[in-house]
Amino acid sequence: MLFVRWTRLAFLHAWNQVRKRMVSAIVCAAGESKRMGLQNKLLLEIESRPMIRHVVSRITCSNIGEVIVVCGHQAGEIQTALKGLNVYFAHNPDYVRGLSTSIQAGVRAASKQAVGYMVCLGDLPGLTEGDYNRILAEFETAVSHDDRAIVRPTYANTPGHPVVMSSAFLSEILINYDQPGCRNVVRRHRSHVSEIPWQHDAVIRDVDTPQAYQMRER
Repeated sequence: MLFVRWTRLAFLHAWNQVRKRMVSAIVCAAGESKRMGLQNKLLLEIESRPMIRHVVSRITCSNIGEVIVVCGHQAGEIQTALKGLNVYFAHNPDYVRGLSTSIQAGVRAASKQAVGYMVCLGDLPGLTEGDYNRILAEFETAVSHDDRAIVRPTYANTPGHPVVMSSAFLSEILINYDQPGCRNVVRRHRSHVSEIPWQHDAVIRDVDTPQAYQMRER
């Protein structure tokens, strides 16, 4: 009986550790890409593959629990570009209303076991697997002390992405229609925010104009 009791306790401890690490990545890939002109920026090639595949491949190789890719504009093309990757898709019928609607679609589709949501942008191709792992590790440390933790990287005092938010904010995310994204949710809870100074600009260097793409490809 004692052995069974300790086995059960060991199982519960292991389960809590797994749950503690369970963060869902919400990859926002639904936008119309208007600043890029006629082309969908996420389908442009970065290192010989579509940008969205380049970004999502690195996220799936990190210590993330699951990856939810939110589609809207040209959803079929985005899903084709990600064929074979271990991701789930969520459809955002309201993508023309902005980024917050994609985040909402993503958190609705996320696992109920998630303790946090890592909000990722599909047009930040400079981030590596190691970058994502560092942010996840910072969040795990923060959420162990504060169950309403928010973690975000900064470069030269400029907030960047991805942002990891505790799932304790789920209800607030779902009623948030401020633009862009969940910026106002973060502002309202500054006391829970941990900022990570970054040594390179990959956390803020989005590729969303022809000029930015040309600079990236040089």
